[in-house]
Amino acid sequence: MPNIELHGFLDSADMRKIVWSSLFGTDELRDFADEVVVTTFPSQTNNRQGRQSPFVRVYFEDKRELELCKHILSRVAMKRKVAFDAEFVRLALFLSFPPRKHLFR
Repeated sequence: MPNIELHGFLDSADMRKIVWSSLFGTDELRDFADEVVVTTFPSQTNNRQGRQSPFVRVYFEDKRELELCKHILSRVAMKRKVAFDAEFVRLALFLSFPPRKHLFR
């Protein structure tokens, strides 16, 4: 389950809506939407000069999730016309409690 974390955006609720709306651009993204979690952090992220420096952190399990998340973020940047850095973190292990059925196939 990929987790897209939004850090340091002034209007984090608006950004969250834009991320969700970007998930419905294609059939593949629409199917992917049920797997994604979007987390917002109402924090300030400033660079050394004091300018806002928002970033996105994405936790993912496999190459498919990585590619789909990159596609989503590129759609967000174009829609919102905002610049941000993105950090991608591959998970070594992901578990759900209680375990989901797909783990036992």
